[in-house]
Amino acid sequence: MLLPLGVHAQDATWIESIAGDPAGIVIERAGERRAAQLFMGLEQGDIVHAAPGSSLVVHRHSGDSLRLDSSSTPYTVSATPQEGATVTANLVDWAGVWLTGWYAETAEQRTALAMSRGDSPYLASPLLQADVHFLVLPKTDLCVSWSGGTAPFDLVLTTTAGKAIGAHRSQDGRAACVPAVELAPGPAHLVVRDAAGEALRIEIEALDRQADPAAGEALVPATTDPRLATVVESAWIAAEGGEQWWLEAYQRLVPIAADFDPAAQLMQALSQGRVPARP
Repeated sequence: MLLPLGVHAQDATWIESIAGDPAGIVIERAGERRAAQLFMGLEQGDIVHAAPGSSLVVHRHSGDSLRLDSSSTPYTVSATPQEGATVTANLVDWAGVWLTGWYAETAEQRTALAMSRGDSPYLASPLLQADVHFLVLPKTDLCVSWSGGTAPFDLVLTTTAGKAIGAHRSQDGRAACVPAVELAPGPAHLVVRDAAGEALRIEIEALDRQADPAAGEALVPATTDPRLATVVESAWIAAEGGEQWWLEAYQRLVPIAADFDPAAQLMQALSQGRVPARP
């Protein structure tokens, strides 16, 4: 059983993101020091310490976010609502522990990958390695990522009968979205083809909303910050459902990734075929 570190309601205070070395951020509580982690709940009187080169963003109970680094710490947390530990709080901690560890362990590898994504002439995508990928409808767009190949890249989404659903050309990026508004329940194909004729072919099974693996699951309380709830839900779907559900987990993160760093981190992990173990 995971030990709960706090609560994560919208009016709670918690660690939203970490930059630099996570080991350089320490939370002091009642005289005891503990390593910081993503989504860690903070209590009134907690003292935040950040070493040079490390920083974090704290989501405060007032609803705003505060960036802290070595120049603005030690920082003492003001009054913040608290609730008892629950299984859902444990799920939040499970996701936060894994993401913090992944971020710390793979920083150099992720930088190297970003610099070399176009080095290989062959298209590859750990995200898309399942024989069939389940997607819950409706979908406005279908977003994927890959490595290698030669730009530009054409993405074409069709029914198994060959009827066009959506198409998109990516001039140089190796992450793109194709329109999927007309995607209906049943099988479909997505093809990513590069300028040299190399192609990734992805088999999809589109499902009604009733098939949502998170439907009816009280993964997080209704009062949880919706961005945090989305990350926890996506991590849970990827872990519980296996590689057939990684693409669906990825889709749920796309709308918030630009403004919520943990979502971007989980997308990067999924792109590399990295998911947490089942909680």
